[in-house]
Amino acid sequence: MAHRRTEELRDALRGLLSRAIRNHGRAPVVSASVAKPALDMKPSTAFEALLQQQMQTLEQQLKDLRGHINNLFLLIVGTVALQAILRVAGL
Repeated sequence: MAHRRTEELRDALRGLLSRAIRNHGRAPVVSASVAKPALDMKPSTAFEALLQQQMQTLEQQLKDLRGHINNLFLLIVGTVALQAILRVAGL
C-alpha cells in the first residue's frame, strides 16, 4: 500500500516537473482571485501628507545643493588649470 502511494507521489512530481519545464520562460498565469491589490502610496492622514511634502522639498533642496557644489568644484578646477597654464606660458 505504501509503495503504491509513493508511486502516485512520484508520478505527480514528474507531471509537475514536466509542466514546469514546458512553461519555463513564459509569463506566469495569475488568476484574478489570486492577484494582489496594488500598494496604495497615498497619504492617509494630514500628517503623512505634510511629511511627504516636506520630504519632497528636502529632496529638491539636496539636488540644488549638489548642483551648486558641482559648479563650485568646476570653478576651482578651472582656476587651478588656468593658473597652471599661465605659469607654464610665463605670463
